[in-house]
Amino acid sequence: MQNKLKTYSIATKPCSYVTGSQDHINYVTDESRLTAPMVKRIFFPSDIHQVAGALQSVRRLGESCVVSGGRTGVTGASVPIGSQAVVSLEKMKDLLDFRHDKNSYFIRCQPGMSLKELQQMLANRTLSPVNDLAVAYNEGRIERLWFPVNPTESSAHLGGVVANNASGARTYGYGSTREWVQALKIVLADGDVLELRRGEVFCRSNSFSLCKSDGMEYDLNFVDFDYPQTKCTCGYYMRKDMDLLDLFIGSEGTLGAIVEIELRLDIKPEKSCGVMLFLSDEQEVVDLVSEVNVLGHCVAMEYFDRQSLRLVNESKPGEYNLESWDCCALYLEFMGRESDIRRYLAQLAELVGPYEIVSDWAAYNKRELRMQQEFRHAVPEAVNCLIAERKKSNPKIHKIGTDMAVPLSNLPYIMRYYRRTLQAQQLDAVIFGHIGDGHVHVNILPDTTEDIDKAKQLYLQWAAEIVRSGGAVSAEHGVGRIKKAMLAVQYPKEVLDCMRVIRCAFDPGETLSPGVLVDMLKSC
Repeated sequence: MQNKLKTYSIATKPCSYVTGSQDHINYVTDESRLTAPMVKRIFFPSDIHQVAGALQSVRRLGESCVVSGGRTGVTGASVPIGSQAVVSLEKMKDLLDFRHDKNSYFIRCQPGMSLKELQQMLANRTLSPVNDLAVAYNEGRIERLWFPVNPTESSAHLGGVVANNASGARTYGYGSTREWVQALKIVLADGDVLELRRGEVFCRSNSFSLCKSDGMEYDLNFVDFDYPQTKCTCGYYMRKDMDLLDLFIGSEGTLGAIVEIELRLDIKPEKSCGVMLFLSDEQEVVDLVSEVNVLGHCVAMEYFDRQSLRLVNESKPGEYNLESWDCCALYLEFMGRESDIRRYLAQLAELVGPYEIVSDWAAYNKRELRMQQEFRHAVPEAVNCLIAERKKSNPKIHKIGTDMAVPLSNLPYIMRYYRRTLQAQQLDAVIFGHIGDGHVHVNILPDTTEDIDKAKQLYLQWAAEIVRSGGAVSAEHGVGRIKKAMLAVQYPKEVLDCMRVIRCAFDPGETLSPGVLVDMLKSC
């Protein structure tokens, strides 16, 4: 094991760019709806040498940039506020390698490939014929593979998926993106290149060194602190003796531009089954979650409260033909061989016997599973429709949505806490999401400007209580620009200062993403 990150220099190439104009408005905004003034230049590199050339060009001019992908983030990390350039990696979408090692398959690709393109390529067996193994896969001589992490937005680019450590419904069973990244190639702000492969470089005893190609060496240290024991995308991942590959996963474009990604793949299960259980009482759902968690067979466990179901029924009346909407719902997904799924369902039936199940909805074939997926997506869509309707009478109205998680042992308490404080403030809300991970989204739905003020205050109150409960104020969407202030709620000052020192070492000129995640040290 070593604890030295060593960079090397490469030959750079000039990178084409366009002068920002109204035609390029999409490059200065993202799904957060933050929008920056138009930048001077938008670069479109097609390989690592052009990425290095673009970053060096920005640095020589004393300017800054953001690295852009699919711009599907909801916290504004790719919005170039305070920057003069955008480096878009959308043209870098090639498959570079497909290999097999120690009973696992790995795929290496450029960051501009979308999650949907990767999944379709694997599902349709259309890997570009980069080698004989890829040909064997395309011909069906290898079991069908997939990347099991399923962030909700399939148009997200893989570079962004890694930079944000994205997760989704199946994180409950398969973990977040971090667990599936095997190697990265990263271009730093000065054009140096860093290659990292899992298992090669570690932060031993909370310290490591960054050795640059020009001979400069930075000795860096982590501070001891209690990292949240739950889903977490709150700043840099820092744990004692950690694999340093993990420092860059979830770094939100602040340490370098990810230009190559190697992902571990999994054999795709033969069958899927989705089961929606409808119960009359939210507390019963929470109790059931703990019991199903012990069962250990689910790959996804999602919750929809009474108000969520009512909104869907109002926006799409009768579309899903469910017996009752005046209840809560728990969605469970199982995967495996048909015999496995039959066994899982039998165990589930025995487990839920003591509970008062109002109705259920099981899906076994592709059409039914697709309908269940559409139903799950219909909840946030119905929320957005409701907010759009309220905006007509008050344009300042917007939802206040949380992305917080707690250890599952504290879920019963935090659910009661959400309900009690919402009722005290007389605020309308829906609660849905990844309940198996202790990670539900509370969407507060203001009706007045006064409601917005109350909701913002309540959000801060919740954040403090989440941290006291051992949780994370950001579980899957990252911090970006919008939630940067939440890091001061999550961590003590010495942890934030440590993150600033690390950022300063990798990018002392603040070329990359100023204002994202943590602010730079003034002495950099």
